[in-house]
Amino acid sequence: MFCCQNSDEKKFLTKKNIRQVGPIEKERRQSNHCTDIPFAIVFILFLFGLGAIAFYAFNIGSPFRLIHGSDSFGNVCGQRN
Repeated sequence: MFCCQNSDEKKFLTKKNIRQVGPIEKERRQSNHCTDIPFAIVFILFLFGLGAIAFYAFNIGSPFRLIHGSDSFGNVCGQRN
């Protein structure tokens, strides 16, 4: 544990310098649990849903109307209608 520390650092790490943990902090530490894996699953599901919506919108809709715009008759500008 102290392989990379010099003797001055070893003297500093005594029992009286270690922070005492109170009962409230002990309870808070015990109630902590891992939330990374469930969040990662939800995030991957969100990305999948986002991709599905984008795929559907691109196939069913007309992305050229967003890029080029249209006139009052619904004709896409810059394309042969």
